Amino acid sequence: MTTGGGRRTWVGGLLAAAATLGLAAGTCAADPIAAGVRDVGLGGAVSISHGTEDGFDTVTGLQLLPHFGLVVSDTLGPGWLRGNLEALLEPTLMHLDSGVGTSTVVGLSALARWIFAGRGRLRPYVEAGAGMLVGETALQQTDCNLNFVLHAGPGILVFLSDRTALTAGYRFQHISNGSQCSFNPGINSSALYVGVNYFFR
Repeated sequence: MTTGGGRRTWVGGLLAAAATLGLAAGTCAADPIAAGVRDVGLGGAVSISHGTEDGFDTVTGLQLLPHFGLVVSDTLGPGWLRGNLEALLEPTLMHLDSGVGTSTVVGLSALARWIFAGRGRLRPYVEAGAGMLVGETALQQTDCNLNFVLHAGPGILVFLSDRTALTAGYRFQHISNGSQCSFNPGINSSALYVGVNYFFR
């Protein structure tokens, strides 16, 4: 009787341990940042120009930035660099105001984002990308109807649940016409970005 009870206790303990390991494995499998995971999001940014030549007006911007992303790698890399690579497409609606002229342009950018492994629900990242902007401009720095945009900077994902995260970040942005038009000093800006992301398979 005692031996049978002991066996039942051991079997029960092993089943409990297996269940615990299964739950732990399920938690790892549910990691929202893994190869094949898709990411849709909506964000916005406020920008202000700097570092341009004397005599040009400061340009402020309001930007609407939805995005579609795909995590293309599982976690890899050494030490604190360990993380995941994500590729994103970002449609852009941008309103620029220099005080003496305004422009509203649309475009599309492609970005690469490295999401660090981080701790818990906090996942820092760095990103860089380039794109095109189309629309009539009335700014001192560029009067082309076709412009190019480069952007790069850091940010952080704050996961509110296994699939939903808030995003906050900084971007350095450069807009210019790539010498498609005769006048091309360009616009260098700092942009503060906030948004929400939804990750799914």
